[in-house]
Amino acid sequence: MTTNHDPISVSLANGTSILSTPIGTLPLPGLPAQATEAFTFNNIDYPLLSIGQLCDADCIATFCKHDMDVSHSDKTILTGHRDASTNRLWQIDLPPAVAPLSHWANAALHPTKIKELIAFSHASLGSPIPSTLEAALAATNELQVLPDLTLESFRKHTPNSVATAKAHLNLHACSPCDDQAGLDCLSYG
Repeated sequence: MTTNHDPISVSLANGTSILSTPIGTLPLPGLPAQATEAFTFNNIDYPLLSIGQLCDADCIATFCKHDMDVSHSDKTILTGHRDASTNRLWQIDLPPAVAPLSHWANAALHPTKIKELIAFSHASLGSPIPSTLEAALAATNELQVLPDLTLESFRKHTPNSVATAKAHLNLHACSPCDDQAGLDCLSYG
């Protein structure tokens, strides 16, 4: 919710007016931002939907005796029905809000030196070999969830990780084992 907004006034059936509170956003992907802007009101139990606002964004609203739908670019984005329990007002089924996908590395540590932070970030990513992480950082230049981890900072402070060294042991052909004849065996060396 946004706290800075110009409130709008809505006149109620009893002659009083109410002002909107912070602005929210409707979970309607593919629409312009102004079409998904939602005003909330403290004294209204059920949210109101502005059909005009959706139509201004090139949506088409179709109302029939029992059902309604709103479409945009030939795709249905909202459906609804008339509800006898609410004096036959339209009940709209809003899609669930989908949070943006994000990954977080949580820890009870707070490295203070950039070298420690880079080592921690490297370990959080599974201690990949430097060339793998450099390629990922070159593609995005920064992994947003790991502060200060950039291609430049990683190259400057590349950690000497024991985990990386142990995870990338050489696979050598060994003499055939008794019950695994002909298979390669791990060799530490």
